[in-house]
Amino acid sequence: MAFSYINLEHSKFGNFPFKDQKKEYKEPTFQDLMYHIIRCGLIHGSKYNIKFHKIDEIIIEKNILIFPARLIWALLGIIVFCSSNKDEQTADGYYLLIFDQHFTINGWWGMEEFVYLRFQDRITNSPRITLNIPHNHFHSQSQSSEDKKAT
Repeated sequence: MAFSYINLEHSKFGNFPFKDQKKEYKEPTFQDLMYHIIRCGLIHGSKYNIKFHKIDEIIIEKNILIFPARLIWALLGIIVFCSSNKDEQTADGYYLLIFDQHFTINGWWGMEEFVYLRFQDRITNSPRITLNIPHNHFHSQSQSSEDKKAT
């Protein structure tokens, strides 16, 4: 919902490798980042510096991913539209604006299937890119010239 122009299902972010207690993620997917870095980081605390910026661009550098603040609204949309939340309620008047569509939260709790169909139509008819950033794509400036030749 936040990045209809990026094929996040197939993108890989090797510039942001990480390890959790069970696995090493050399080229994590967007889903890996959202779950292990954002969700777990916000709930359990994180060694990563998690920030959201009011910019409308994505910045990708070695060990840095900066996404626009609209990602927060998309994550909230996932919660609202998730079918397991169909019986939830909030105060009247709250809404999400996604793809220029106004979704009143109390009217759309748990309507995942309907929102997905709207989203699917949007991305099917738009050009999309896949980001495949290989692990060690960005070199540190302290690397020797011999190390750079080897990579």
